[in-house]
Amino acid sequence: VTGAVTEADYQGILDADNISILNLGLGYKFTKEFEMTAAWSHAFGADVKSELKEAGWKDINGSQKNSYAIQLNYAGAKPTKVNSWGAYVAWRQIGQIASTGWNTYALNGPQYAGSRGFEIGASWTPMKNVVGKVSWFTGKNMEFIDGDGNDKKVNTIFTEWNFMF
Repeated sequence: VTGAVTEADYQGILDADNISILNLGLGYKFTKEFEMTAAWSHAFGADVKSELKEAGWKDINGSQKNSYAIQLNYAGAKPTKVNSWGAYVAWRQIGQIASTGWNTYALNGPQYAGSRGFEIGASWTPMKNVVGKVSWFTGKNMEFIDGDGNDKKVNTIFTEWNFMF
């Protein structure tokens, strides 16, 4: 196989019967306002199907087998406290194979599986039980197959409003 590999090219490429995913996470509150969180996920047994290896496909890039998130939070918008707010800065890598536990974030956030980079964001409560959030992610797509040359820059702005009742 030569040239860049597209998502359509690798549909069904994994031997899914052998994949296990390990997730670990932790957090530490430095003060009432500052907190750091971290998470790691790794896919064990992720391998290209044997028939595709025989056809010349390379092994899966190790970056797609790992997901990381390190985030520093300041305060936070409280749904019941009007004009409360918070901000954060984060570095994330969401590998396509190891991102099972982060699908909600990957589908409903500024970043998606298969990318890594930095994110900054803020939240605010303009009225009781209404919280708004805005975030910006900048990074790149990661190669799925070793050496496929598929890296691209990613810049995303994301907004979200939550209404609690």
